[in-house]
Amino acid sequence: MEHRDHEKMLNAIPSNGVYVIRVDLLLDRYSVLKSDLGGWQPGEDSFSHQLDRFIQSGAIHPEDTRRFAAFTKLERIRSAPIEGQKALTLIYRRQTPDACRWNLMEVIPERNGASAVLRIKDIHDMLREILEREGLTARGQDLIRSLGAGSFNIYTIDLRSGQADSIQVDGQIREELVSAPWDELVHTQIEERLHEAYQHEFKSRFSLSSLRQAKESGQQKSELLCQWRSGGNYRYVSVTAYFSQDQNTKSYTVLALQDVDDHVRLELAHTQRDMEMAAILRSRFRTLTTVDLVSGQYQKTDLTQPAGAENILTGDYALYLQNIISTLVHPDDVDTCRAVLSLDHLREKAADLSGDYEEEVCLYRQRGETPLWVELRVIYSRQRSRVAVNILGQDVTREKQREESRSRRWRTGPTSSAA
Repeated sequence: MEHRDHEKMLNAIPSNGVYVIRVDLLLDRYSVLKSDLGGWQPGEDSFSHQLDRFIQSGAIHPEDTRRFAAFTKLERIRSAPIEGQKALTLIYRRQTPDACRWNLMEVIPERNGASAVLRIKDIHDMLREILEREGLTARGQDLIRSLGAGSFNIYTIDLRSGQADSIQVDGQIREELVSAPWDELVHTQIEERLHEAYQHEFKSRFSLSSLRQAKESGQQKSELLCQWRSGGNYRYVSVTAYFSQDQNTKSYTVLALQDVDDHVRLELAHTQRDMEMAAILRSRFRTLTTVDLVSGQYQKTDLTQPAGAENILTGDYALYLQNIISTLVHPDDVDTCRAVLSLDHLREKAADLSGDYEEEVCLYRQRGETPLWVELRVIYSRQRSRVAVNILGQDVTREKQREESRSRRWRTGPTSSAA
């Protein structure tokens, strides 16, 4: 692509207009559906090749380049219909000859699954007007602009009145702000899409009273990693409330929801692949539970199932452990389980790990008339700058029964000989 082609591409989107193209996902070609006069038109290169050159031309703000490149990958665009979303959205900054401006890109899958429409709109002026109407400080406005680049829902909450505004919902910037009580917005826009395992914790941490208490205590932010329904699936979402500490302005909180599913699952996958090799060598193990010490999330895999068909459970590890202890663990073994398996202990043990590898064993009985014995091996392994924690589980009932049988024979042996 020549330099003049970069210039056309750079100026293709007018500051107050919309640029729309249709991408053929099979042929990697595209056609322009709407553009300003004299704007960038299709060249002979593929869609992917032209986008790569566009990014290399410096048209995207350096801090947004990596996200833009990942978002516009053909594989990512093809995934839109599979994810069951009406549209995938990205907010990024585009360099123009005069200034750096915020743009919104939407990927709208078409019914045939072989093509998608990309709609690009300059939202810089609209976003500025919205934030000025909110009466936020310049620092608060900068915060929301930076969050908009990676978040799909953004709210501003007036902690005095309890009123809140939806700045962005499902990736869409609201052109007209309609205030509503924060508790009402939680119910209508958030609560019903949260996995039930996280609804209580969300209310506890982000209710109006909790937000007020957090600000009064001087907290800078409050965070929660949870799961959010998107289409027919649940995805990992990071919820963060940012508190303004400026006493000279109105008391507000900015709350943002960000999709972090790809990152969380990638971290879990790396750890799981490492431990799956260990599980193959130790074929007697039946389960593999990976615990993320930062987020407090877990992923449990049933290793008795064929590869690719495993029964996988995910969620909050502390809640999962509490459920196991209260329903499965024999009362006499509860303290043992808590001592070895609690999230606090896992974190402390990982922080104190002196070498690259260490194991702890937890042996407990399951409830029932004939208790089953379960052995859990907690494996701490250092991986670069962090420590991975994996728990391998197996049923050792037969081994325990054989041990008890040998013990009984040993105790009764001398008596039998004398008889």
